Amino acid sequence: MLTVNPPASDTGKKLSPTYHVTGLFPTVQPLSPLLDDLEKAGFNDSNVELFAGPTGAERLDFKGRHQNVVMRLLGDLAMMLSDESRLQKQIDEVLRDGGIFVSLNTDGEDQKKDAAMSLLKANGGLEVTYWGPLAVEKAMAAGVA
Repeated sequence: MLTVNPPASDTGKKLSPTYHVTGLFPTVQPLSPLLDDLEKAGFNDSNVELFAGPTGAERLDFKGRHQNVVMRLLGDLAMMLSDESRLQKQIDEVLRDGGIFVSLNTDGEDQKKDAAMSLLKANGGLEVTYWGPLAVEKAMAAGVA
């Protein structure tokens, strides 16, 4: 069964979800068709994570509110040096406004990555992003990069 807002300790990807494709949805409207499309494409509960609303923002904890002082300082430093800081801020804002953040594990497989990026875009996903081991790749407006 798909878990919404899994605990951060379960996700193991607080700042950089390597080998995941992620997308933002400002509302819950596209969720049911998206989940159907993902299932048809072979994605299942073990490689789909959903974070929804303010609870999802707290679980992801991009701002480090639930960390000790040293970890918060290290997180702030990483955010200042990171290209992903703008995207993480946007994820936090969309969730706090009631939206959804979807994360799909591709196991580093190009075919899964391409399918995940296409499906998220086709279902209205914003900021569709592949988090590779060394770089972040954005889906283009008219298709996949």
